[in-house]
Amino acid sequence: MKKIFLDFDGTIVNSVKKIVQLYNERFQKQAEWTKVNKWNFTDQCPEIESSIKSFFASDEFYEDLELYDFNTLRVFNLLKNKYEVIICTIGCVDNVAKKSQWIKKNLKHENIILLAKDNNIMDKSIIDMSGGIIIDDHENNLFTSNADIKINFGLKREWNQNWSGLACSNWQELESLLL
Repeated sequence: MKKIFLDFDGTIVNSVKKIVQLYNERFQKQAEWTKVNKWNFTDQCPEIESSIKSFFASDEFYEDLELYDFNTLRVFNLLKNKYEVIICTIGCVDNVAKKSQWIKKNLKHENIILLAKDNNIMDKSIIDMSGGIIIDDHENNLFTSNADIKINFGLKREWNQNWSGLACSNWQELESLLL
């Protein structure tokens, strides 16, 4: 069975929307998540840079965290019937522990690879994905992966603007491509 290595933030869940929501609550602002283009959110959330790690690792981040879109769960379950789906995600230690719990509770899925982030290195190349498919919103992970098929997921933003390969902007497009 072919393997799919599926990213969490910005792919399974709409983490950009949640971070901006938390930012607006904490700083009493009106930032718009649809206008975020920088990986550190500073184009819409200028005060966030020093506290972004704490946002991603907070309990509040995982409360009412939304799936990427209304097709996510349906297509995720269809993919599990055809592929070996492995959720592969990067974060600080607190963040990846909470991601794991959220995934088990909300997706009923336990095939997870958690990578602790080392400084600002954002790279999944340590995982052997040969023969598989990677689906990720961050072009670095796509460029450095040895997966046979690489799919950029989500809206075009600063962190994936140089990707010119396969791309899907939502889960319905992903379904059309893979199923």
